[in-house]
Amino acid sequence: MNVQSYTNAQEFYDAAGAFLLQDEAENNLIIGLAQRLIDDGPHAYSTDDPRFMTISDVSEICAALLQTPPYNATITAAPREAVTALVTTLHTSGIPLPGYWGQPRQRQISWRTGRNAPGKPRRSISTCVFTD
Repeated sequence: MNVQSYTNAQEFYDAAGAFLLQDEAENNLIIGLAQRLIDDGPHAYSTDDPRFMTISDVSEICAALLQTPPYNATITAAPREAVTALVTTLHTSGIPLPGYWGQPRQRQISWRTGRNAPGKPRRSISTCVFTD
């Protein structure tokens, strides 16, 4: 697994847009946040620089993360291996992650970083979209 960071919303969306649009209903929060950051600039939500990451298997993106610190990160559905790679990258880079929005299967983020440990990410709310 390869974790790639991006310096701005346009670069992130150029790389991850097709992946995110494959399941637009599920990924609408990340899509909307990225579009606002493209349109209004990197500090549309806070004075801190936003964080953009994708996780790829051999040849294609299988997960994405967007965070506008100090707020929680938003993470797409991801295979277990992608979550492991993401958590390892965040931890070894010393990147703070106060929490995240994601699916219940992202519990691995909490488990791998020490559930409820000070300064460690934890799942606070699960989101789900129902479509016909």
